[in-house]
Amino acid sequence: MKFEVNLLDYLAYGLIFVRIGAFLFFVPVFSETAISPRIRVYLAFWFMLVMAPALQGSFPREMDSTALLATHVIHEVLVGAALGLVLKFMFLTLEFAGSLISQAVGLTNVSFNSPNMGGQISLPSNLLMLAATLLLIETDIHHHFIRFIYESYALLPAHSFNTQDLTQSLLKSSSDMMSLGFKLSTPLVVFGLLVSIALGILNRLIPQVQIFMVSQPLQLGFGFFVMLYAIRELLITFLKDYERFLLGMR
Repeated sequence: MKFEVNLLDYLAYGLIFVRIGAFLFFVPVFSETAISPRIRVYLAFWFMLVMAPALQGSFPREMDSTALLATHVIHEVLVGAALGLVLKFMFLTLEFAGSLISQAVGLTNVSFNSPNMGGQISLPSNLLMLAATLLLIETDIHHHFIRFIYESYALLPAHSFNTQDLTQSLLKSSSDMMSLGFKLSTPLVVFGLLVSIALGILNRLIPQVQIFMVSQPLQLGFGFFVMLYAIRELLITFLKDYERFLLGMR
């Protein structure tokens, strides 16, 4: 019995592994520091084994030089990382919304060290990002990440080096991040504005009142009260917009 081994099939498997691996190192949930890099590599390997039989036809059948192979490897790394960053940018909307909320309720000087962000972030940002990560897993939205990287071969085939669509997606995700961040923080920003106006009027009517002694407890107390009732709708709005954005990019 004679067996024939086609080296191009193994190269295709390797290129698929490279794109999926780069994607998992940047996409939300899978890129968390709590997940070991070794686990991401294992996940990329198993996803590659599942996807490769259906994706082998997406790769060119002529790779007769080391330079061409290196070019394809770099292309797959850049595409996988860029696709993960697009989804990461939209997830960072919560960090932006949390920073606006912290300014509205008077928590600007309260910050925590976030290993995932690589620096200090505000208390509302930390709370929102942790809650959103758990909800992404609980609602199975993270399953769309796997389908997204699979369907990326239709948008950005391995033999095509045209990254115009990918660049447009990055720019669109940046603008969507800003608008969604403002929308999520609107209830608390409006509350902070109303409290500031009320304290300003009180200061003009009763100058004897020490506004700086009164403003901080009021902002914190009422701010936490408003956030308690708004956080549910805030997270639901984020998850719906995030899923719509994820499905719209496919």
